Amino acid sequence: MSEDLPWTVVVSYAILAVFANQQKFCVREFRGASKGYELALGYFMAATSIFAIGYLIVYGFKVSWWAPFVLFAGGAIAWIPTLFLERLIPMWIWGLASFPIVPVCAYILIRSIPTS
Repeated sequence: MSEDLPWTVVVSYAILAVFANQQKFCVREFRGASKGYELALGYFMAATSIFAIGYLIVYGFKVSWWAPFVLFAGGAIAWIPTLFLERLIPMWIWGLASFPIVPVCAYILIRSIPTS
């Protein structure tokens, strides 16, 4: 895309945003018997949301002021196809898949912030 906003950042943030949204739906519509899983997913959802917002703020200050707006819009646009995938993939799978996928995306995003 550009020097300030490489594709790895755009794709990783879009995936993170999709799973952050799906976590919210999964917690809201939770019907399982495991209160431990519900609690873990709730805390993980909160951590994911805080990280996503914090990342936009840090990236905006360290890299470019306009980049967070593009990342936020990209995350919103990436969520649209998920509306169709929700019908094929059960909500509990989205929640379970977020546990390994979100940290990988977060790692990629953190590594992409320039240190100087």
